[in-house]
Amino acid sequence: MNKIYTLVVLGLLATGALRAQVTINGEIRPRTELYNGNNNGKASGDNTPGLATQQRSRLTFTYLGKEETEGLKIVLSPQLISFWGQMPQAYDLLGDGVPGAPEANFSVFEAYAQYKLSDLFTLKFGRQAISYGDQRWFGALGWAASGRAHDAFVGKFTLGESSTLDVGFTLNQTRHTNDANVALQNIRAGNKSLQYLWYETKLGDNVTLPAMITNITNQDVDTAGVFEGTHTHVTTVGTMPSIKVSDNIKLDASAYYQFSEDNHTATLLAASATFKTGNTPVTIGADIVSGKAVDDTDTKSKTWLQPFGTNHKFYGLMDFFYVGETRQEGLNDFFIKSVFKLNDKSKLIAHAHYFTANKDYASAENGNMTKEIGGELDLIYNLNISKPFNLKLGYSQFLASEAFGVIPSDDFNNWVWLQLTAKF
Repeated sequence: MNKIYTLVVLGLLATGALRAQVTINGEIRPRTELYNGNNNGKASGDNTPGLATQQRSRLTFTYLGKEETEGLKIVLSPQLISFWGQMPQAYDLLGDGVPGAPEANFSVFEAYAQYKLSDLFTLKFGRQAISYGDQRWFGALGWAASGRAHDAFVGKFTLGESSTLDVGFTLNQTRHTNDANVALQNIRAGNKSLQYLWYETKLGDNVTLPAMITNITNQDVDTAGVFEGTHTHVTTVGTMPSIKVSDNIKLDASAYYQFSEDNHTATLLAASATFKTGNTPVTIGADIVSGKAVDDTDTKSKTWLQPFGTNHKFYGLMDFFYVGETRQEGLNDFFIKSVFKLNDKSKLIAHAHYFTANKDYASAENGNMTKEIGGELDLIYNLNISKPFNLKLGYSQFLASEAFGVIPSDDFNNWVWLQLTAKF
């Protein structure tokens, strides 16, 4: 695979030397994490702290056409994602399988072409990050080492001076086949097809109004994982208005409604207000995500499905919620966030969350019922040492309620991480 990368890159460079402009960007980003309960469960006597370093190594080659290739853009972004210690010190150069080949850790983050057919329409196709707005629904997942990308066609329309419309479509398969028994788990994209419209317009200088509709097509499989020949469609509609009230006040909101033909409806409502106080903005807000209460007799599923968003950004940095899981009981997140400028190169980012659910939990100690989940404090020290070199140091503390989780466990969970980023 790395030979293919080399040939493609050399081809791009050769073409660029003739009639195009080729730029190269690179990033080396290791992150070391000391975790005591984040993401994979609460801290407990059986869950001792762990320590690991994961690194992203990524190059991005961008070709911009000139003259007869004017309007053409090609992006190729190979990457190596690995934990320190995961790969052998020396690779097998003879091809006999010992001690292991490096290709398993290589992937392609993006590989797409974009062509401007007119001033009103641009076509973008290939493997690409799909990211819009605050990345709540569509996000590139920059926090994760691998990021998130889709194999997609996207048509970009310019509708006047203040409005745009993107139309996207995917159709996922793993090989040429008409075998009806190809099961969903063989399609690692997570769905058979994705279709969406994303519209955005500005109403004057102070109001932005995005709106979207997304349909996800999934294959129906039986208990043995065999495709039954039918599909389920999950449709989500949403709007995300943003209003600049004044130079010091900004209001943001989100409202989503989700439904499917298999007895499923769900909602997500969010609102926040940001106040500028000198160099220290303060944001207060709440997310209300639907779920079923313990005494809810409605047969419909109310579990919110959020498969494409950058959830790490919203529900606490320790990733207890909506990262690799869904919450049948929903989530209510009340938060306050701020950024403290320390000097020209550094700042302190602080988030505080209070979480509740729509379901009553029984306390492990006294059996009392409560909807309280707990609270979380997230702190990030950000230092721009120079233009190409950044350091981030993070600390998070989660104080869980006695009823949070399905097993008795400690209410003291924390997480420390250090991330270095060198990029050009």
